[in-house]
Amino acid sequence: MTARALIPFDIMSGEQTLLLQKLLSKQVRFIVVGGYAVRYHGYLRATEDLDLVIEQTTENISRLREALAPDSPEGEWGQLLLPEKKLRWWDVEIFSAMRGLDYRDMDRSAEFFAFFDSSIRVISVSHLKAAKKLAIEATDRDEKKRSQDKDDLEYLEELRNA
Repeated sequence: MTARALIPFDIMSGEQTLLLQKLLSKQVRFIVVGGYAVRYHGYLRATEDLDLVIEQTTENISRLREALAPDSPEGEWGQLLLPEKKLRWWDVEIFSAMRGLDYRDMDRSAEFFAFFDSSIRVISVSHLKAAKKLAIEATDRDEKKRSQDKDDLEYLEELRNA
């Protein structure tokens, strides 16, 4: 298990912290990706939302629904079984998949971050670089996000050369 200081997650909102605690309490399987993952790997840049990718199984999505909205209809949550679906919960984006990446592969190489009395998975540098490259190439990505992805990738590439 890899342990790092709390610094990468020190800017997390109360809602983000609460959501992670709820997911952990229901044993929802997820991996932190995006800006917080970049921060975890050492590039302490600003980020507004928390991005998560979930294990795309019926059981896991049921646990996710139970954690976040136990009284909501299950049908709405079933959309997360479809490719490239996204659910926004406060300032957290929950993705059903990451374009071009396999959850099981990401899970096997994920690093662990101590979070209260538990731990959360964070995408590995190699998978994060792959995700950033794919995001940069995506034609449906806006220029501001693409620019941030390029900056992130430049930092991540420098890690390899350090």
